[in-house]
Amino acid sequence: MKTLSYTIELNELDPVGYVHHPHYFVICEKVREQLLQTHYADYASLKNKDIALVVAKIDAEYSLPLTAGPIEVAITIHSHSSKMLTLTHEMKRSGYKAFSANIVFVSVNYSTGKTCPLPSEVTSFIDAIHGAL
Repeated sequence: MKTLSYTIELNELDPVGYVHHPHYFVICEKVREQLLQTHYADYASLKNKDIALVVAKIDAEYSLPLTAGPIEVAITIHSHSSKMLTLTHEMKRSGYKAFSANIVFVSVNYSTGKTCPLPSEVTSFIDAIHGAL
C-alpha cells in the first residue's frame, strides 16, 4: 500500500459543500497519476508505445461525505495480469474511511482499440512494487 496526500479543492464540491460524486473518481485518477509519475520513470513513454490503461470496471463504496481540505489516499495493487491491473483506492480523513473503490484497468492499443499485453517493463515494475503497495 502506498499513501499519498491530496487536497480537495472548492471546485470539487457540490452546492451543499461535499465532494460531488464524479469527483471521487477524478481524485482517484489524479492520485494514481501522481503515484505512477513518482515511482515509474517511464510512465509517460506508455503513450509513445501506443498503449493506454483504460478503465473497464469500477466498484465503489461511499462511507462518509468529504469536504474541502486535505485527505489521505491509499492505493494498493489488488491484482494484475499481462493485460489487466486492479487498484484499490481508499480515501480517509482523520483516520476515517470516507470512500473506497476497486478500479480495473485494461491495457489497450491506441491504434487498434483492442486489448494488448502491457510492455514487459511495465509488468516488471508492477511485480516489483506489488509487495510494496
